[in-house]
Amino acid sequence: CRSITIKNARLVEGWQNAITIKGGCYGIWLENVEIVPGHGHCNIELGNWSDQSQEPVRNVTLKNVWRSDNEPVRLRVGNGEYPTIINSHVEYLWFQSLLLKAYVFFKRIFK
Repeated sequence: CRSITIKNARLVEGWQNAITIKGGCYGIWLENVEIVPGHGHCNIELGNWSDQSQEPVRNVTLKNVWRSDNEPVRLRVGNGEYPTIINSHVEYLWFQSLLLKAYVFFKRIFK
């Protein structure tokens, strides 16, 4: 996916993440997005394994992204760049990100 904008939206997280952007996507803009947390490990996940592309996720911007419970938006990054964050309270899950990076790496090798 390329040049995607999600604006003025309310996303309800279920058993997974509210937003998962997989490999090869770039030019993603999330603006004025409320996330209603559910049972997922994180709220936004960038660069998970994709059968379509092994390229990293690039050029993602989070502007005015928040959780409905006023907790920080939980972000993990696997095969991708850390996003540009504007006026958003985001917690980077470094350990989960490390595990996701390892998962993507081994999926490439044992595909």
